[in-house]
Amino acid sequence: PDKFTVNLHKGENEVLIKSDYDGHGDWLVLLQSKNLGRYADKGKRIRCTLSRYAPKIHDANWLILGTFDGNIHTVLEPEEELVFYRLYHSGDRKFTWNIPRSNLLVSNRNGGKFFDWSYHVGCFMWGLQKLSHETGDEKYVNFADKWCEFVLSSRQMVEYQTRELHAVRSMNFGIAGRPMLDYTSAPAMAFVTRLAYGRDFPAKEQYKTFSDSILSYLIEKQFRFDGVFARTYTVEPSIWADDMFMGLPYLIYSAKTVADQKLSGQLLNDAAKQVIIFSSYLQNLQDGLFMQACYPQNPDFKTPYWSRGNGWALWATSEVLMALPKNHTSYGQLLSIFKRQIDALVACQNSDGTWNNVLDMDNSVKESSGTAIFTLCLARGINEGWLDREKYSATVESAWKALRSFVDENGDFNGVKGGTNFSDDPMDYERTPLIQSDTHGLLPLIFACIEMERYYKSNH
Repeated sequence: PDKFTVNLHKGENEVLIKSDYDGHGDWLVLLQSKNLGRYADKGKRIRCTLSRYAPKIHDANWLILGTFDGNIHTVLEPEEELVFYRLYHSGDRKFTWNIPRSNLLVSNRNGGKFFDWSYHVGCFMWGLQKLSHETGDEKYVNFADKWCEFVLSSRQMVEYQTRELHAVRSMNFGIAGRPMLDYTSAPAMAFVTRLAYGRDFPAKEQYKTFSDSILSYLIEKQFRFDGVFARTYTVEPSIWADDMFMGLPYLIYSAKTVADQKLSGQLLNDAAKQVIIFSSYLQNLQDGLFMQACYPQNPDFKTPYWSRGNGWALWATSEVLMALPKNHTSYGQLLSIFKRQIDALVACQNSDGTWNNVLDMDNSVKESSGTAIFTLCLARGINEGWLDREKYSATVESAWKALRSFVDENGDFNGVKGGTNFSDDPMDYERTPLIQSDTHGLLPLIFACIEMERYYKSNH
């Protein structure tokens, strides 16, 4: 009885269809355009029921009858009831009602967020590795190792669930060949960084095989636009500041682990070149800030200056700078990109040391993950000699004080905005909820603490 209208693009259109049982006899069929943003203010839920055809069936969520040659009316008159105990014929085949096979799915839910295969959890494990390296306390790296071992041991189950059982959003589904940096290089950082430390450990060959497969994906399969990592699932190809962090650190750490020195140099050159091209599309030359994303073929589309998006770009640039020799041909240009963005961020820092979720919007909420990334990059810039200590010390110490204020008496880290798609509406970034102790924020918090420890030690 329900109907809906859609606006179609010229050419091929894709629609996502999802069915959901409400527990009371009706099924919901949910339809959404593949390119529809998460903030759609209207949608259509179409209800359907088996009651017309099978009114006496109440014990199964779903029943299967068919498939038939042609359509159902080849074996059934339009108003005839489908009876549970009747045998139906279609061609030379016989059918009756059947209950589909049930499969139990392994899940990380109910407290398993630190075992998810996602960019912010995988990079959080990289942070734990760094924390053990800096402090000498092995408990952090032991946790990261257990996570990596869990990933390796559960891969077969994940692939079975997603490919054989078609549970496409089941546990850690991104491991099963999902073509996106969020599900390939970024969550795999803890594997390549452990290899980069150069120590032997029992599963080293497994790590190497897995890490090499990720690198092969980046080199051979990851979509690029004008030489940089880009995305195709949007209305047209798009370039994201997020992908600087999702992919470039993996390239430079891989450069430390590959045996082929020529390939190592190529990986460093690729990362450096990408920073420059990303900057040309996303960094405003006048104010130095980064848009989160753009459609390179539609320059009139502008996204806001999102805090964490700027952070991903700045952090990635700093990682590449640390990996490059100072006599590299691109070193000076990367340093200029980094310093231009730093000065832009200093200009929009709040008086209490924080930064807003949308950097240049006065009424935007104060956000902690962006503040953490800017703190770590300011401190890193001073520690590495890229920034003058006297000029930037007041800024970084104010940011550090503000960052600590987000930690409450229970040890939770507050003020972290959840993940977001890109939009040209700043309020879409404001509507994203705040999540307590989320790894989007804990990840840069760890690195900020490490860099601030170095900052204060070097300043006695």
